Amino acid sequence: MTGRPPVDRWHYFGMLRSAASWSHVAREIIKALDRVGCTVSVTEMVTDRYDGGFELTGLPASTKEAASPAIGLSFEDPRLLRNIRHRPMVSMIVTEANYIPEPWVEPLQRIEKVVVPSRFVWTACRRAGIAGEKLSIVPHGFDPAVFRPRNFHYKSGPVRALYIGSTAYRKGLDILLNAVERLGDLKDRLTLTLKLTDYPDVATRSYVNNTWRIQVARLAECGFSIDVIEDWLSPKELNRIMAGSDILCQPHRGEGFCLPLLEAAATGMAILTTDWGGALDYLNAHSAVLIPATEEYSARQQLPEPDMWSEDARLFGPTVENVALALAELVESQDTRRRLGRSAQQTTKHLTWINAAKRLQEVSLDLTSAQVSAE
Repeated sequence: MTGRPPVDRWHYFGMLRSAASWSHVAREIIKALDRVGCTVSVTEMVTDRYDGGFELTGLPASTKEAASPAIGLSFEDPRLLRNIRHRPMVSMIVTEANYIPEPWVEPLQRIEKVVVPSRFVWTACRRAGIAGEKLSIVPHGFDPAVFRPRNFHYKSGPVRALYIGSTAYRKGLDILLNAVERLGDLKDRLTLTLKLTDYPDVATRSYVNNTWRIQVARLAECGFSIDVIEDWLSPKELNRIMAGSDILCQPHRGEGFCLPLLEAAATGMAILTTDWGGALDYLNAHSAVLIPATEEYSARQQLPEPDMWSEDARLFGPTVENVALALAELVESQDTRRRLGRSAQQTTKHLTWINAAKRLQEVSLDLTSAQVSAE
């Protein structure tokens, strides 16, 4: 029993220096654990999309100290945890398909606890044979000091639509651009901002759309106003972009949670997204325009490492026509945008990073209690 770690000491294994979404989640979780009184130490890992020049700011000083004994925590590919002997271990994972990757199953079976951000990912794990008692749902969060509720005032001028995400096909950027192209009659009433995370090695990634620039150029030639932002933005800078926008458009083919949707909801933006995936834990028909996910795709064709997905792994997305119709209706109705935004703001205000950290503490308490029972 003397080796049993207290629930207020954590050691994180993973990549922090990256614009990748999972690194952002890791940084926010570490900061939140520190704010609720935990000691957190870190073993940094160099994995895909690592950026040695990425500046780490706002992390607690405790990350420089060793916290031992501690509960291990990671938000990385579970296969990387095979060589980590630290125990007990909590593995945070997310998947965008209806199954988790097949090579993840064996290493996750060896982990004491698997934390997922949504019921969608929980179900994908259960389909793959991960025991329910091993799984816990801990939703991601937002920082209420950064993503603040907006003032719902009427304004004139064009409606400003926003897309946030990478250029991977599963994100649905191509669907959105094709939908906007159908709205030529609204080109003077609709502007589009694309906050993109592109890949420098796009030629080696078959799951990435490398024709989006052609689509954007074609829309510009048709008279649409489009602003493209490819620089990394801090959360505060991203919030400023959201504050200047009216609608967040994320017509994805697969999302295990989708942090930008939560952050936009917290500010009271009107949201247009797919009626499928992890965001349905915090969005519904009263707080977002949910487009039916009627188009089926093989995960092997849409996601990295095709060989690690089973033949049954699928993604689902909306049609271009349905996205165009829904976007046109939102452009036409400021009252609808206000109503959706207010509802989204109210139904997501509890999903903060602090509450995520507290939920992780509850998970760790269950974990250490189980150890005591076993002893």
